[in-house]
This record gives sequence, C-alpha cells and structure tokens, in this order.
Amino acid sequence: MGGVIGAISGKFVIAATGLLVSASIEGHRLQARIDPRSEASIVSERIADQVDKGSAPHDAGSLLRRGRPMTIAMSGGTFPVDALAVAPSRVEAGSDFRIGRDILEGHVFDLDFRSRQIRMVLPYEYARATRRLIAVDLTAGPDGSWSFPAGVNGKPVSATLRLSDPRGATIGLPSLANGGAPLAIAVGAAALSVSDVVHEASADARAPLALGLGAFDGRRVILDLPHRLLWIDPRGTGKQRAVPAARE
Repeated sequence: MGGVIGAISGKFVIAATGLLVSASIEGHRLQARIDPRSEASIVSERIADQVDKGSAPHDAGSLLRRGRPMTIAMSGGTFPVDALAVAPSRVEAGSDFRIGRDILEGHVFDLDFRSRQIRMVLPYEYARATRRLIAVDLTAGPDGSWSFPAGVNGKPVSATLRLSDPRGATIGLPSLANGGAPLAIAVGAAALSVSDVVHEASADARAPLALGLGAFDGRRVILDLPHRLLWIDPRGTGKQRAVPAARE
C-alpha cells in the first residue's frame, strides 16, 4: 500500500445499493460501490476502455490487464491489482467500479458515519486507529455477509453484517420485536440503539438479526476483514445515541 492520496475524496454516500465512495484506477477518477456480495471486483466496459486506450474494446466477461499491476487509489492510500473483471456498463451510481471481496478482504477501512468519511488504514496506523475501539469477531458467509454474536433487548442472537444494505436492522423473529421502539442491540461490549428496523419473516432463522449500514449512524467503525474483525467505537453521537448494554 502506498501513502496518502490527497486528491481522492474521503466522503462516502449511503445509497439504496450500498456504500458509494471515490476512487481511481490508473488515475481515472470515478465513483465506486462497495459490493461484498461480489467475490471479485468489477469494472465497467466504459472505464476499462478508458484505462487501456491502446487495446481493442473490452467486452463483458473479459479481463482488464495492462502487463503490469494497475494502481487503485482511495482516500488514505493506494494498492496494486493485476487484473479486474469487466462487466456491462450500467446506469446506476457506483456501477463503473464495484469493489468486491477480493479487495475488501485485503485491506482495512475506517468508516466514520458521523462525518461520512472513509479512509484506508495503513499498517503503521493500525494500533492507533483501533485504540479505544471494541473488537468483534466476524465469521465469513458465502454470500458476502459476516456473522457475529449479538444481543437484542437482552436476548442472545446470531447476527449478520450486510454492507450492501442501507437500512438499520432487519429482524425475522416476532419475539425480537420491540413494539415499534428502537432496538437495544449489544454487539460485543458496544450498545447500539437502532430505530430503522424492518421486519421480514423470510430472514434466515439461524441469524434472525441483520445489521445494515444504518445501524452505525453516528459512530465510527473499522472494517478489518483481513483479520475478520469489526472494530466499533462505543461512543455514539448524533442521531445514534449510546445506550447501556443489555445484560444477558
């Protein structure tokens, strides 16, 4: 990983399709979407043709290669990739570059939901960045989700983390409902109060609670998928306020 790249904005946007961030591929700036459901990162035909102007047009299903590692830049650093899968160009936001698990599981990202800022955490910054944060162990699922133990209103449950879901929480068991009041969710030693709650009977009974991006509103988290960890700042601010952790 390289050093700080000041030209790449650190702002992110929570959209219906997930988290939108600024990035560049070989200096070509674009909006990217973090898509953990995708095993491999994907670039659109349009961007592939811009990056590799000297070659024939890139078709969906091909690979973008340049005979040397290409440089990806995001706020906080750079990293090389040898190739990117090419997909049809789409019109929705962030479709020119979808950041999949191959990139997410190789780097650490600091997301501040208070200021809507994202940045890469470099190795020498790790100890300082995670200071005073609470670590939660994650277990990877085949669909790009990660599971972890949690508690809902004092009841222990298995939960999943969905980075492509802008909502706060989705619950699949009526017994977890709280009469329309915010859910008190304990994640490790951190306590979240989540008011954006969706009830879906089709949710996985083995993990009846799913936390989306909205669950961390007002907080700072560090996504450390290389070590299967989610670091949470226990000090919530703004619309998301800290509540005492429920005893189990």
